[in-house]
Amino acid sequence: MKYWRFEVLVIVLGIAVVVASIVIGPTATADPTEIVAQLLILVVLVGAAHWGRDGGFVAAIVATVIYLVMSLPAFAEHGLTSDAVLPVLAHVLTYAFVGIVGGDVCSRVKYVFARISGDPLLDEETGVYSARYAAQAITSGIESYERYQAPCCVVRVTAEPPVFAELRPGRRRTVLRQIAGALRGGVRLVDDVAYAGDGVFLVLLPQTDAAGAAAVETRLLRDVRELADGSERSITAEVLCCADRREYLLDLARSLEMPAESPEEPSGTSSEEGTVGPAGEPPLA
Repeated sequence: MKYWRFEVLVIVLGIAVVVASIVIGPTATADPTEIVAQLLILVVLVGAAHWGRDGGFVAAIVATVIYLVMSLPAFAEHGLTSDAVLPVLAHVLTYAFVGIVGGDVCSRVKYVFARISGDPLLDEETGVYSARYAAQAITSGIESYERYQAPCCVVRVTAEPPVFAELRPGRRRTVLRQIAGALRGGVRLVDDVAYAGDGVFLVLLPQTDAAGAAAVETRLLRDVRELADGSERSITAEVLCCADRREYLLDLARSLEMPAESPEEPSGTSSEEGTVGPAGEPPLA
């Protein structure tokens, strides 16, 4: 199942449950404040389903603030009685659960689906998508750009060798999985994260222009540097968009499709370090 379909399914089911609870459920009410409070659950659900845990957390805070502001007249009239406080507490806890727990579940679900189905396009070391999946996604993004002018960008995040220099293999894998998790948590759930090898991650951003990709790059670079405690020289990032780097991205996709054990290399690449970049460009890592 494609994640966007899962997202739509979750939101549709959420709408059905909330509407039913307002109209016919045990919590059915004509109180405008309570109706808005239950509708705010949908806001939090959309944030969690589309942005993951971080988006769900922000949406939960927004919903909580709105509900508290709407509840102020009742507090002023009746005071902080249990009858007034308990519904507020219940809604706040619901927002937190849907936003944080629901967002965390959604952020993992598409990779879980792929793993359950035995998808060969998952990278076992990091738990995100593989280089071959990235190649297919980049090619598909370029085709959409050529046909429909749909923007598409890639953020390449590279952890240079010094980050892993003194790490044992087991610890290296842990750090790579931590970086992968930070990248997944920093983008929309409709975006994909893939591992190209040699410390190089590719964040695939469909329907994203250069300005949006630059904002994502800044956020991800900050998060990964904090996580890996890396200097500016050890953790780097670059934005690649179809609009101005089409040929480079095509070459990148071709190089990613080549099996690691293949003796052949794409034109203009270097064999000094594992995964390499397209002709005329420096190695990926």
